[in-house]
Amino acid sequence: MRCSTLLFTLALAVLLSCQAPPAQDETSPDYTVPVGSALILHKAFKLLPGRTRALIQAGHYVDVIEFSDMFFPHCFFDINREAESSQVIGPCEFRVIRRQRAAVPEELVLANEFVVNAGDNGFIEYIHTTEIVLMSSAYLEGIKLVCQVLGGVLTEPLNIQTIRRTLGRLATLKLTNQT
Repeated sequence: MRCSTLLFTLALAVLLSCQAPPAQDETSPDYTVPVGSALILHKAFKLLPGRTRALIQAGHYVDVIEFSDMFFPHCFFDINREAESSQVIGPCEFRVIRRQRAAVPEELVLANEFVVNAGDNGFIEYIHTTEIVLMSSAYLEGIKLVCQVLGGVLTEPLNIQTIRRTLGRLATLKLTNQT
């Protein structure tokens, strides 16, 4: 009994020591936006009735009709419910309260209104997503900033610098470790 407990404890210690510490380098694709960071929205966006999202590509708000390149990084602000009438969001400062990442096969998310089928080239393509949940005193229901890029299974997730370039001058992402 003691021997098996000792072996189990030793095996557990070895496994735990193999875990990599969280990435500290913002250029790393493994680095995630720390909870408590701020997103400062400099330019307001308008949601039309029946819409829940405002799309951003290359530092500009774009209409779904203008959006066609899933291989180019893009983000969208997503509110929890459809706007009943035109709604203006911002400018304001949000706090990051949660974040997550995913890589989902394209076929599973084609119902998303911003997903444009990139064509059948024989490869399974993935939508790499970074979702950041934001909260502010002005928007207590919370707003999500979802950043995506379409690529293969080996495509790296969006890093902080790519997200910042995508947002351009519309918003500033200020991480908790920055002054």
